Amino acid sequence: MTRKAYPYLIILSILILISCDKEDEITTISGIISEYYTNKGIDNYYIGLSEHKNFSIFSPDKIVDTIYTNKTGSYKYSFKNKEGYNYQLVYLDNTYSKFESKNIHINKNNIINIKVKDFNTLRLEFKKEINNYEKISIIDYSNDFNIYNSIFIDSIVIYDRLVPDELLKLKIYLYNTQIFEEGNKIIDTNIYIHNEDTIDFVFKH
Repeated sequence: MTRKAYPYLIILSILILISCDKEDEITTISGIISEYYTNKGIDNYYIGLSEHKNFSIFSPDKIVDTIYTNKTGSYKYSFKNKEGYNYQLVYLDNTYSKFESKNIHINKNNIINIKVKDFNTLRLEFKKEINNYEKISIIDYSNDFNIYNSIFIDSIVIYDRLVPDELLKLKIYLYNTQIFEEGNKIIDTNIYIHNEDTIDFVFKH
């Protein structure tokens, strides 16, 4: 073997070693999922491991595994990462209503602690004092959610999707035939949601 061949053999050996190392690269995620106000760990909380191919806008994120917290709210999970992919920890947001994500640094030990808030409840009471409108519709304008749409009579409605420490924006429509017509009344009401299990609100008209 000639001397000229030695540099190429050295480079080839390094590339093989790097390739072997990459196949064995381990990424770890661990942490605690706890209740926002009490710091108490949440048992059996769902977490997903999501992967996405780098520089591929047409390749959707894919949940490749699921993890659940133990009785203390702790979790720990290790996986072999693929070359050319990035990873995220996917979890339900503060009020368990939609998914959010946190980036994972590959080939490292990632400590990701998450605090979540449970929903509070709105006890909404209607009191009809004059007989101008037959129907009422109430929309949670913050989340584009229709809370109630029915006959306007004295009644109580329970809405259990309040986010603590946030402003609930209600849009109240009073109408007879259709919501969007002349002569209807629209009332905007903002309610700050304190950290209480149940919020009482009385609407009179």
